[in-house]
Amino acid sequence: MIILLVGPLLEEKYGSGKLLEMILITAVVTGLVNAFLFSTSLIGGSGIAFMLILLSSFSNIKSKEIPLTFIIIAILFIGSEVASTLKIDRISQFSHLAGGFIGAGYGFIRSGGR
Repeated sequence: MIILLVGPLLEEKYGSGKLLEMILITAVVTGLVNAFLFSTSLIGGSGIAFMLILLSSFSNIKSKEIPLTFIIIAILFIGSEVASTLKIDRISQFSHLAGGFIGAGYGFIRSGGR
């Protein structure tokens, strides 16, 4: 549901091709790193959803400064995911964190040219 809500806004800002590139790179990187480091499987697009969430906080950046929304979302996001790692479940918090970091990286890279 998050992908359907945030995706069209980011597609309008970055374009279909760049957004597809971001989604594919996020999926491949989280999949490969998870395969090499963990014995669990990945199911779903939660890494992509978190990439879109952190990328969306850069949507209204005007100058070369870090948006306050990014700082708040990153603190809440990273805090909740780190707390979730203490629970024993079958959810890959790694893919959430990796997707978030990739989204943040894309946000910094794509907004750096302005």
